[in-house]
Amino acid sequence: MKNRILYCLLALHSLALAQVPNLGLRVNTDGATEAYTLFSPEKATSVCLVDACGELVNEWTFGENPGLTVYLLDNGNLLRAGKDTIQIRTWENDPVWSFAINSQLGINQHHDIELLPNGNILCIITDWHSSEDMHNLGKDTVNLPGRTKLDKIVELSPIGLDSAEVVWEWRFVDHLVQDFDSTKPGYGVIANNPHRLDINYPTAFGDDLTHVNSIDYNPILDQIILSARSLDEILIIDHSTTTQEAASSVGGSSNKGGDFLWRWGNPLVYDQGTLSDQKLRIQHDAKWVPEGYADAGMISVFNNGGDSLGSNESSIVLIDPIIINGTYEMQQNRFLPLDFEWSWKGDVLGETVYEGKKSGAHMLPNGNVVFSETSKGQISEISRVNNEILWVYKNPLGSVIYNQEDTIQNSNNSIFRGERYMPNHPGLVGEDLSPVATLEDTNALSTLCKAYTATSLQNSEVLDVYFQQPLLDNQLRFTQHVNDLDIALFDLMGRLVMDIHKFNGKVVYLDLSPGIYIVKFGQGVRENSSKLIIP
Repeated sequence: MKNRILYCLLALHSLALAQVPNLGLRVNTDGATEAYTLFSPEKATSVCLVDACGELVNEWTFGENPGLTVYLLDNGNLLRAGKDTIQIRTWENDPVWSFAINSQLGINQHHDIELLPNGNILCIITDWHSSEDMHNLGKDTVNLPGRTKLDKIVELSPIGLDSAEVVWEWRFVDHLVQDFDSTKPGYGVIANNPHRLDINYPTAFGDDLTHVNSIDYNPILDQIILSARSLDEILIIDHSTTTQEAASSVGGSSNKGGDFLWRWGNPLVYDQGTLSDQKLRIQHDAKWVPEGYADAGMISVFNNGGDSLGSNESSIVLIDPIIINGTYEMQQNRFLPLDFEWSWKGDVLGETVYEGKKSGAHMLPNGNVVFSETSKGQISEISRVNNEILWVYKNPLGSVIYNQEDTIQNSNNSIFRGERYMPNHPGLVGEDLSPVATLEDTNALSTLCKAYTATSLQNSEVLDVYFQQPLLDNQLRFTQHVNDLDIALFDLMGRLVMDIHKFNGKVVYLDLSPGIYIVKFGQGVRENSSKLIIP
């Protein structure tokens, strides 16, 4: 009977492939990674989490449209940037913290935010400067009059339920160089000052000199990476500084203060190279590949303009900076490497991947790549082994919920980007991940996927194991005696830190640092997993 069911499912699979759904799950191959996808439609107030079959498993609702990113935290809470308010909600959508940063501090947060290990939040902030101020800093205000838009980074420390304070700040305006007016600050040779920004660099975006659109943090290096769209480059700065040091060129672990530690993508910005040396064009979503992943330590980027001059295709790229004794290496006054570690451009279901703005990309632990196309509201997974498109999901939600036969107008289903989370992500462990339904009216591929999942799990059993949380004195105490129990503990990067086979007893003595872990239990064909909190 089981073989007959599988035969029928394979027949349905062939039929489904011939009729690709217009919305929701569009591609789902055998090589696709089992993961959950989080996204925030730009034209709606909801945040959605869908499973690998494209079915909704959780939804959060807010009172304003996004502005623009959203993340699932390790404790299962949701961190979201709205148009005015940064909020944290529980899995059940209950408010934890809400701060109207624009209204309360009078500053404009935009594009991206980043949660730090200490619970603080990094925010990208618009930093306007008058024409007079820019003139006094050596800017050629005759050829480019009017105020100038730069960016700054602030670190917010949440307070109570609805407040926060700025505990750290970094500004582009503190790290300028110019060769226009010898009587003004920062005068010097641009090519000899690659760690600073040329205030007179002629961007294609007029008064918007930097336009930072993404921010990411590396906890090992204690550094921040920024994507500056107007400059066609990505930059790394030191977070170990004080605010005073961040405004200077000394201090911090690097002893460079807030000057750029590394920059890459467009050496023309610091008068090195020619147009043919430019690698990035209006790029987005620069982030480090986490420890424990394939290609850990490299940097992934969605390169909107493509990786060659005149390209009408976007590309997804990996960059491998060269660091020796804590210093980012240069060659002939240009930051290394000279080229990408890996680059891909192509099409999804016959349509060329080409996004003029927004969009994003990030790596999965197995080395596969996830990328988002903003205008299509589409998220795809590609294999780096053979460049095969493995999984595709298209958002059905905008100002309305679209159905398979509807025509989407004016990118009404757009998303800034999507984030994929593995099933063992600590924010998912222990939560109810039962699928509700597809957001769209119907989806043959989702139905087929559910049937495959049900068939593959029909002989599995859930193992009921209960223990006291949080742990005290590093002791894993079960509520009753267990027999022949396999116990495996993983850290948040998915690394195995403890493996015990056939345990008998009631208390397991651990030797682990405080933090959150994933514990997996096995007993014959039965298994289960849970978060483990060590205070």
